[in-house]
Amino acid sequence: MKTSTTRKDMKTNKLVKVRAKRRPTLARVEKVLGPARSWSGRCHEVAIACVQLGLVEGVAVYGHWVGFVHARSYFAHRSHLPFVRHGWVKLADGTIFDPTRWAFEAAEPYLYFGPNDGEYDEGGNVMRAMGRGSAPRFDPADKCFRLDDVVLSSEGWYHAEQLLEEDYEDGHEPGTVSRGQLAWLANAPYEDLLPYAWEIYRALDVLGKRAYVPIDNYRRARREQSGGVSCPS
Repeated sequence: MKTSTTRKDMKTNKLVKVRAKRRPTLARVEKVLGPARSWSGRCHEVAIACVQLGLVEGVAVYGHWVGFVHARSYFAHRSHLPFVRHGWVKLADGTIFDPTRWAFEAAEPYLYFGPNDGEYDEGGNVMRAMGRGSAPRFDPADKCFRLDDVVLSSEGWYHAEQLLEEDYEDGHEPGTVSRGQLAWLANAPYEDLLPYAWEIYRALDVLGKRAYVPIDNYRRARREQSGGVSCPS
């Protein structure tokens, strides 16, 4: 049975009744959010509104579009770059809903429903991985933190230890990391931290270093550990 909810219209700021549907038409979304041509450059705002208004069932996420950018598109000025910051919706069934994909293609407005064939990178982790250097060595002159079973499970610490390539040849105490190592770990590509991403982020939170964690990765980990959409980016 279809249900209706009352939400605030982005365009008029008035409450409107919206009946939930899995796949709305472009005309239906435009009726609530205004002409699609006005959505260019507002990708995340529009994605959030579509979820909040019950037009689709999923979660609005933010990251990078790493697909083709047409030289005559709205984003033509970025067509020579490897990515464009972008927002879209991960649907409850694991596929993508993107109401502004056409802005990259110099195409007429349409609603994209389909798989992620590598164009969508939640949290920008593809670029994060490409620019990532080797783990820094322990620096005894820097501020140091305990990151073993005080704040992590033994399995979580072992995973972090492997990422940091710790061998303790310098003789420092196992389970202790320096600030540079902590920042490097926090900025690891999300997939590298699995299945302990949320646990590692929470440990950083306990240590007062949550600011080191990319916000979109933190939100993803929190969502996935609570049973939300966890399909690949």
